[in-house]
Amino acid sequence: MGTTPWADYANASVEEGEIASGWMFDNADKPANIREEDSETPWLTSEAIKFVDQATGPRCAHVSFIKPHWPYIAPAPYHDMYGVKDIKPVQRAATELQDPHPVLAAYHDTRVADAFQQESVRDKVIPAYMGLIKQCDDQLGRLLDHLEASGQMGDTMIVLTSDHGDYLGDHWLGEKNFFHEASGKIPMIVCDPRTEADATRCTTCDALVDAIDLAATFVDVAGDTLPDPILVGRSLLPWLHGEDSQDWRDYVISEYDYPLRRVRQRLVFPTAMRACSWCLMAAGN
Repeated sequence: MGTTPWADYANASVEEGEIASGWMFDNADKPANIREEDSETPWLTSEAIKFVDQATGPRCAHVSFIKPHWPYIAPAPYHDMYGVKDIKPVQRAATELQDPHPVLAAYHDTRVADAFQQESVRDKVIPAYMGLIKQCDDQLGRLLDHLEASGQMGDTMIVLTSDHGDYLGDHWLGEKNFFHEASGKIPMIVCDPRTEADATRCTTCDALVDAIDLAATFVDVAGDTLPDPILVGRSLLPWLHGEDSQDWRDYVISEYDYPLRRVRQRLVFPTAMRACSWCLMAAGN
């Protein structure tokens, strides 16, 4: 059934003999039309294991799980591991709808935001979202277990992070278009196995970090340097090794372009105009 593995199997279910697309929120509680071991996250984990096993020298693997990104549909048994009782209360207030900024108002009126403003949608999507996260957790555990069993854990730096969160109805929104905590507060866990990192092991750090800092960090770990503007991030090794970082940045700027979004039409921006929402985040604020 179906001709497209991604759309018809990994990200769809089957109902009464017909494909039920995972793009439709009403199908989020159904099991994906694929064996769990063949779905996206286990497949990519297997490819990562193959990569680290064939590497004969220094290596860098970017293992980019697409899930729990939309389409929100999980393979069995992850599709029904969680239920309505596991959903945390939505974070939003009626005052957020009173005279909002025009850009925010435009996003409040999108189809995705309108859907997540309905509890019936949240009740179906969020348990599936949680199941997809659990699958990622399990597959990361599988990868770490392999590194341990093959003797590679002791010389492998591991960074766990994400590119953004998901509103899932918080602040009357869906997706990730602004910079509330639901969208912008993402995990970053770094494990440096070297003794230089013992001083900060199992601690937390509230420094303002950019994703571009990871490239600089990996180059630093490799013992190399690259000139600006090729490498514009800053190495995180001083933070990891407990060294003096007093000259660290005290603000970061995030930006989101939306010239191809339909809200551009409501805001009367021509296609060629650069339209963006932005946020300046400062230390202590």
